Amino acid sequence: MSEPIVAAKGKHVGAVVFFSSASRNTERFIISCHLEDEGLNVYRIPLKPRDPALDVREPYVIVVPTYGGGNPKKAVPPQVRKFLNDPDNRQYIRGVIASGNTNFGDAFCAAGDIIAAKCHVPFMYYFELMGTPEDRRKVRAGLADFFAKADLQTPQPTGTPTRVINRTPATLGLLSKTPTDVPIRAVQAGQAVQAGQATSTQDGV
Repeated sequence: MSEPIVAAKGKHVGAVVFFSSASRNTERFIISCHLEDEGLNVYRIPLKPRDPALDVREPYVIVVPTYGGGNPKKAVPPQVRKFLNDPDNRQYIRGVIASGNTNFGDAFCAAGDIIAAKCHVPFMYYFELMGTPEDRRKVRAGLADFFAKADLQTPQPTGTPTRVINRTPATLGLLSKTPTDVPIRAVQAGQAVQAGQATSTQDGV
């Protein structure tokens, strides 16, 4: 198991795994959330192929930027695909948060939709670029609440994403979940959403 780049303080309750490009937008967002103070280990997916692979063996929520310039087929960064296509890493994912650029139109934060559907976990929240102070507040408080109330058993490949908390509105406790068959542009950045129909975990990300 890899060591977190930032270790949880106090009572350890879970983890966040993130990927950040050379722009470091996602990295700045995660670091500024101070998730370690909520008992969360923080792991980073390596940017460069020569870097040691990341192995996570505890329940986590993944935070990813959206790539592809508006092309959904390229929305998930290849480093994230590699990480999640390792079954040992994949079995511990419990949710996804995505960032993106509204210039991508309907593909805004599409990486979150894809990962949620493929891994049968909720698409919990999304934000634009580096996020805002309000985004950081919501994500920190929401993740603390999520891990405090979540049923962290392994997600099952059912027809819809596994519900990992037993309450409505779910995810980060912000708004009612919104199916992904509603165009992403119909929901503003900074809102909670839910993935729609899931596909087999054998498909890979």
